[in-house]
Amino acid sequence: VNEVRTLSTGAATRIGYIDTGVDFSHPALSPWLDPGIDVLFGQAASEEEASSPLTQQMASVLDDRFTFILNQAMASLLDGDNPSGTLPSALGHGTLVAGIIHLFAPESRIVPIKAFDAYGNTTMFTIVDAIYRPKELDVDVLNMSFSFSTTSDILHKAIVDVSASG
Repeated sequence: VNEVRTLSTGAATRIGYIDTGVDFSHPALSPWLDPGIDVLFGQAASEEEASSPLTQQMASVLDDRFTFILNQAMASLLDGDNPSGTLPSALGHGTLVAGIIHLFAPESRIVPIKAFDAYGNTTMFTIVDAIYRPKELDVDVLNMSFSFSTTSDILHKAIVDVSASG
């Protein structure tokens, strides 16, 4: 990480990423998050929307101490202080990826593009839609931290189209 930061801190760069969304209230990330888009549900790109396994009623029973511990664990990871090397199991993938982006490019703006539900489910149509969205969001770089077990001509075409359009 330190070697990467000697080359660039990500200043003046908008990094979009396709994932499960993000916790916009996360104290270590919220200053660096820009509004994104949710192509899955057409809402804000938050992990706490309808796709979350926790309903509002269920979420209300979680105590403040758990939230504090989760936030402290993520903040410690972002600060490079994670001696155990493990993460809390409740940490959402999209928030984790935003944290990793921030770790490597601490001065970049992070733009979430939600295309997966909280369980990692989506469709190829949604992924392709998400790949075309960074242009309208004025994103400089697009991160895609997912894979498929088969190839897809339409996915390949979308990536080629977006890459060619600059």
